Amino acid sequence: MIGLRTQEDNNFITFFQLVQKEAAKMGSAFFLDCGLGKIFKNAQIECEDMCGWLIPMEHTKEFEKIFLNNSEDVHNFDDCYVRVDYSIEDDTVKIFIN
Repeated sequence: MIGLRTQEDNNFITFFQLVQKEAAKMGSAFFLDCGLGKIFKNAQIECEDMCGWLIPMEHTKEFEKIFLNNSEDVHNFDDCYVRVDYSIEDDTVKIFIN
């Protein structure tokens, strides 16, 4: 899946798809750098606040190569670095990209 360097379990993928859906509304894709430790898990989903790069769609192929190679060139995109937070309201996961 775009935006991930590692193999993740299905419950996290479910959450990450919500993050990507929110990023797509902004004309971008999200590339995960690190989790921030606020974790929620149940039988269907695993959520965590995180940081990473919100890359405009026209630059995702270029950035993905750099990202997957763990290249220091990711720092050329530091202005795209964002925080992703979630909340759960009425059993619905809400995603906030700041």
